[in-house]
Amino acid sequence: DIGGMIGGIAAGFISDRFGVRALVAFGFQVLGVPAMAFYYHETVAVGTEVGPNIWLMIFVGIFINAPYALITTAVSADLGNKVESTRMLSLVTGIIDGTGSFGAMIQGVVVGLIASESWASVWHFLMVAQGLSAVMLVMLVKQDVQHLRSR
Repeated sequence: DIGGMIGGIAAGFISDRFGVRALVAFGFQVLGVPAMAFYYHETVAVGTEVGPNIWLMIFVGIFINAPYALITTAVSADLGNKVESTRMLSLVTGIIDGTGSFGAMIQGVVVGLIASESWASVWHFLMVAQGLSAVMLVMLVKQDVQHLRSR
């Protein structure tokens, strides 16, 4: 959670500064894949030592939670404000957050099934899922790049 707080604040600052939320979320998601690979590699090396694991979890949390923070807060507000009725803001936020909760529920089941084979498989699954979530933002990233070029 500490890494998530740091990542959320950093991502929010960057996206507000440059006005490109999707590009920032995409960047954090893409960087999350090697961060998870690094964590997995290093925890195999250091084992269960608490100190290094704490720092590695903070490092990974920066990249994992930042896109979540942007999507569930700033992007929800942006989408809600594009609708004619401001009363829709709560609905849009609820849909986005509810969808995220549904995804977390499914992920819990899938991780449980995969973990029965090996924890290495879990890490590989999470890295693939992180990469796929970044791919799903590509169209919005293109819009952000066009926005930056038009400045």
